[in-house]
Amino acid sequence: MFISTVNLKEIKTLKQAEPEEYQGIYFRDSKIGFVVNRDSVGSDNKQLFEQEAIMNLNITQAIQAITL
Repeated sequence: MFISTVNLKEIKTLKQAEPEEYQGIYFRDSKIGFVVNRDSVGSDNKQLFEQEAIMNLNITQAIQAITL
């Protein structure tokens, strides 16, 4: 089956499902956070790469949540 057209609602749904990749962050064999990589096309039609990191670090006996 071949799809000849895609309507605007389908295009919006496909854009929301832009590729995301998750990677774990480990320290001494323990997972302390993760990184999310997102690829999309910017408003100027250039490739856009976004990266977000979230970690829980044990600093001075207290867990600190770090978001980059």
